[in-house]
Amino acid sequence: MSDMNAKHLMCRGKAAKGWVEGYFLPRHPMGGSEGPVIVQISEKYAVSLCVPVLADTVTSCSGLLDKKERLIYDQDILFDEERRSGGIVEYAEEDGMFALVERDGTLRNFCDVISSNYEIVGNAFDNPDYLEFI
Repeated sequence: MSDMNAKHLMCRGKAAKGWVEGYFLPRHPMGGSEGPVIVQISEKYAVSLCVPVLADTVTSCSGLLDKKERLIYDQDILFDEERRSGGIVEYAEEDGMFALVERDGTLRNFCDVISSNYEIVGNAFDNPDYLEFI
């Protein structure tokens, strides 16, 4: 993900204690040697928290929800139980679009995917052998 576009998108990244969602900053806003952070904003408490994350795990949010109403991110593994098919979500920055790459290599534009039929069953970082899920 390029730093230029990443600051304006809802993102997810892996922190020491697990996955966090929020807004990406390439560096901690208070300076220092810390690398990228995800800024979590709590409207309930009117505060924000900068959580250090591993740079290579930061992915963009598609804006779509799966069948359990969870946000779908780049590198999520999706499965459609009814169709008995699935794939991995990929964001093509040069095309500015999300796509679902199915097990057989078929590329499906997210405009053609009914996300509410799919369930997130993992992600490529935690499940590098993701093809076993689909």
